[in-house]
Amino acid sequence: MRISFVSILGLLCVGHGFSAWIDVNSKLAGKVIHIESLRYRGNWLDAHDSKWGKLTGCPAREVYFKDWTQFAVRDCGGGKVCMESMRYKHHYVDAHHNGGIRITHSNYPDNQAWAQWTVQCENGNLGKCRFLSARYNNFIDANHSKWAKTAGYGYWSNFRILAPNPSQSYVTLLETTNESNLPQKKTLKFHVGVVKKTTVTTKISTTLSFEIQYAFLKAGGSMTAEWTREQSTTFSTSREVIYSINIPAGTTINFKQLTGAYGPFSVKSRKFRIECKMVKTGGSCLANPDYAEVA
Repeated sequence: MRISFVSILGLLCVGHGFSAWIDVNSKLAGKVIHIESLRYRGNWLDAHDSKWGKLTGCPAREVYFKDWTQFAVRDCGGGKVCMESMRYKHHYVDAHHNGGIRITHSNYPDNQAWAQWTVQCENGNLGKCRFLSARYNNFIDANHSKWAKTAGYGYWSNFRILAPNPSQSYVTLLETTNESNLPQKKTLKFHVGVVKKTTVTTKISTTLSFEIQYAFLKAGGSMTAEWTREQSTTFSTSREVIYSINIPAGTTINFKQLTGAYGPFSVKSRKFRIECKMVKTGGSCLANPDYAEVA
């Protein structure tokens, strides 16, 4: 087997802690991202009302509620991606010919070099990334004017990409034992939908709902199988659900809800599990479902 000098050098660099810029286009395609300047922390790429890209200040915890910070990453073919503004549908991040970053309308950006980008991140980590233009082979620049421009690579072209990876678990909502000789019924109230982890009253915008839903669909593996069957309302503002549980005599019931996490949000699914055990034997009850769901 022949090993090139470049391959050997790459292995040596990794072994000695050197960093490398990794193409993350395939990792981001299908997700909604927020782009924070590392030159001006707390300033985010803004699909400004002027239709030019601007660096605008916003606390990280609030960007999810600002559609001007949201860009949907689309596969544009040839290994490139296009970044569509969620504020202005069918408008894409444009390496404009005047040297600025424009938010430009297109019905078909796939064959437009101005709309095509390669997103590269240091060691594949979204904490430090740069955006390479297919049109001019240069980078988005957090210019000192606070307007985004294109320029050769420098520290002003380093950005953090906010695009949390979702997770999931089954969370116990009720555990109760019926020690009597008769079956019992218990009414349980819980929420289905998206809530901010500190409250259950958060209003979830259409663009935020889209962002969260597509993050779960992009996650892959078993998560995709679980969440693709969810209704779109699961990714909207939460609603209260009332459910009646039948508790057989001499059993312990554990009611668990499938719950996702995305950044500061909990996504409370329609799916649940009822684990039922006999008090005396510890064995499972008959007709113990793996999961069920509410309407």
